[in-house]
Amino acid sequence: MHIVLIDTDTESTLILSSSLKRRGYHVDTFTSYMEPSQQLCHDTAYLFLIDPQTLENTGRNDLEKLAKQFAQSPIIILSSDDSLHALDLAIHMNIAHYIVKPFDLTEIGRAHVWTPVTL
Repeated sequence: MHIVLIDTDTESTLILSSSLKRRGYHVDTFTSYMEPSQQLCHDTAYLFLIDPQTLENTGRNDLEKLAKQFAQSPIIILSSDDSLHALDLAIHMNIAHYIVKPFDLTEIGRAHVWTPVTL
């Protein structure tokens, strides 16, 4: 499985990426929503793991563009924001799953995705 991790926190990205790679997953890491659009094949299925920092304003628009470009790929939000407002925004954007930090890697596997994921 090809996992795309988008997070501006380089330390968190390194830890999560390393954990997933040790479990045998191919992981690409990016710090913005626009990078995958420019560097990945649009007709390939990926699993996107994204820490949005905030789903407001520009970040939300970029995330919506990414979701349209990779429509066959589920997006899982990994966020420390457990507010109902953030969850409501994610639901309206058709995000596959919303996981609140801190989390266990098995939560990603239990998330609603297009193929079973065992972590």
